[in-house]
Amino acid sequence: MSEPYQRKFRDTPAPPPPPPKPRRTRRRRHPLLRWLGRVTATLLAIYLAILLFPWASRNLFAIWMDGGRARVVSKTLSRELASSSRLETLTIDEQGVISSTLSVFFGDVQQVTIYYDYHASLGIDLSEVTVAAEGNEVVLYLPPLVLLSDSLTPTETVKWDVLRALSEKRRQKLMDDERQSRRAAALETAASEEGWQRTCEVLRNLCTEWVSGLDAGVSFRFMPKEGGEGPQLAAP
Repeated sequence: MSEPYQRKFRDTPAPPPPPPKPRRTRRRRHPLLRWLGRVTATLLAIYLAILLFPWASRNLFAIWMDGGRARVVSKTLSRELASSSRLETLTIDEQGVISSTLSVFFGDVQQVTIYYDYHASLGIDLSEVTVAAEGNEVVLYLPPLVLLSDSLTPTETVKWDVLRALSEKRRQKLMDDERQSRRAAALETAASEEGWQRTCEVLRNLCTEWVSGLDAGVSFRFMPKEGGEGPQLAAP
């Protein structure tokens, strides 16, 4: 680069900086206007709160109570069930006849007819019932029905015998065999839909009595407890 050109480049003045932008001045509102604005906003908020309060409180209360009441009912039932024993939910009363003939090689030597009444009581062990709250429902998980007690009572005995009289041992065996047969039939009834519905109905009435005044808006649902082995004899 030649010397004159270098000198000319060095002597060129720098361009002046751009002028500063004018600052916008913010007008300050009068203190009275600011006060009126705050008062207006506060009054508007209060008005909206009063207007929406009934709707909001009703819905929030309903949402809270749906779960809250169910939890209260669930805890109350758990305490009552834990301190309870067996509940009879189904009874069976039937009449029957036992007929038996004893024969030997030359013919019949004994005939006996026993008329009887059979009574069976079935139910559940309340201490084994578990309770859970699900929304506005209280779910009760029920154990299998058990045969609480049964009896076979003879009402009349008609007998005919030749050469061999009816012994008390044979008579008792006939009644014991018939009782076992009736007991098996009772357990089948307990496992049926009729037995389940009857159990749920009796337990629902009992639970409603226990939580009277707390169960508004709460419904009961009954489920079989997992791992149940079906109807069985009660432990002595």
